[in-house]
Amino acid sequence: MSPRRVSTEIIRLGIIVFSPLAILLLFGLGFLRHGPQEVRAQSVVKTTIVITFHNPYGNVVFEHASHENLTCRNCHPPFDYEFDDQRGYSHRSHNLCISCHKNTGLATECASCHQVQDRKKRPFDPSALEASSGERQPVLDSLFKRRSIRKFQDKDLSKDVVDDLLKAAMAAPTAANWQPWEFIVVRDGDVKQRLAAASPFAGFLKHAPVVICVAGKRDNHWAVIDCALAAGQLLIAATNMGLGTTYCGLDDEREALGRKALGIPDDYILYAFIPVGYPAETKPPHTKYNPERIHLNRFDPDRPKVIIDK
Repeated sequence: MSPRRVSTEIIRLGIIVFSPLAILLLFGLGFLRHGPQEVRAQSVVKTTIVITFHNPYGNVVFEHASHENLTCRNCHPPFDYEFDDQRGYSHRSHNLCISCHKNTGLATECASCHQVQDRKKRPFDPSALEASSGERQPVLDSLFKRRSIRKFQDKDLSKDVVDDLLKAAMAAPTAANWQPWEFIVVRDGDVKQRLAAASPFAGFLKHAPVVICVAGKRDNHWAVIDCALAAGQLLIAATNMGLGTTYCGLDDEREALGRKALGIPDDYILYAFIPVGYPAETKPPHTKYNPERIHLNRFDPDRPKVIIDK
């Protein structure tokens, strides 16, 4: 091959190799020159972003435009923000919303943010507290006086009393005698603080002398039912011993926080916190007895959906 032919081939090869690089270089120079102006121009345009959070307590519609003075990291720090794909909300974001509303004087009632389903209510009828027979009245009275108590006296609860409560709880029926329940008795103040922080509805439990936590085996189909029955018997027994209680149920996120605070392994589910103590508040007897929820032989779907007011 002649020297001239070799030179021609080298030049042609150089054009093939370096032309794309040259194009990319020119494109990059153009972006550096024009890109920032375009980005700045776009940042001036404010788009209203509306997000609907679906969760068990009613949907929340969040409008970013009304929070334009905040940055993403105010609500979404990447190191600890956990978003629930199933329900579309986060315990941490809920606390952020509430704290911000309090600081700015905005309403913090549930209905101010949540589109709570409107439920028709019927006034409580005191005659529902009367038994059909005087002989049965004491039995019903022992049930009607159970109320959710959230204020407690500064008075300790002895181990003997707690043991008797757990005897009542474990007298509950259990499928195939599995007895899948576990009860964690919490007296330590630091642990109670962590449990109270796990749910926005359980802050008061840190003032109770004892918190009894109910857990069950995750792989046992009947655990949720057996543990609920045991907890119900504990509540009734406590009431008739002159004690106050509240059943604090847990969703997935709060359950995980509670399990972590109590050191419960993953093969168990934490169902509830039950603060127990001597009541510092009184509530009258009550029942949600509603004849419209009673069906004879077959279910009647046309019954009105009415609840009994508190």
